[in-house]
Amino acid sequence: MERSTSRRLMFQYLAGHENSKITMDIYAKVKYNKPEQLSAVVNTAFGQPA
Repeated sequence: MERSTSRRLMFQYLAGHENSKITMDIYAKVKYNKPEQLSAVVNTAFGQPA
């Protein structure tokens, strides 16, 4: 297994995601968007006020 695949699976496991696609979708959203655009989404996901 190549290194990037094993890292992806490790992050999937640590995040508690059902599959690595969920992990990669979230990673892509965070990486390619401005943090101020995502803070409300992330806070809501973790039960914090937006």
